[in-house]
Amino acid sequence: MLLPRVFRRLDPFISLLDAIGIGMFGAIGTTKALAMGLPIVPSLFIGVVSAVGGGALRDVMLNLPIAVMHVGSLYAVASLVGCRCSPCCWPSTCRS
Repeated sequence: MLLPRVFRRLDPFISLLDAIGIGMFGAIGTTKALAMGLPIVPSLFIGVVSAVGGGALRDVMLNLPIAVMHVGSLYAVASLVGCRCSPCCWPSTCRS
């Protein structure tokens, strides 16, 4: 009886950590694409696709409903924000 109440309280925190993790995976994918010499826009696309695809794969492996497909989920937005932040830190894309 106590455990469902605790999980209900922790649900926003777990969702926040999940969004941060997806954003980080997107940033890593974007950084890898930039390291391979791709321009910024294709690198952003690769980062978002790798983060969202990884999240969907995780949900399929855990036999959960795919979180990206839910209305109102911010997973793709979190991924895009993480991907957009990484080119700003990449030395070859900074303007001097």
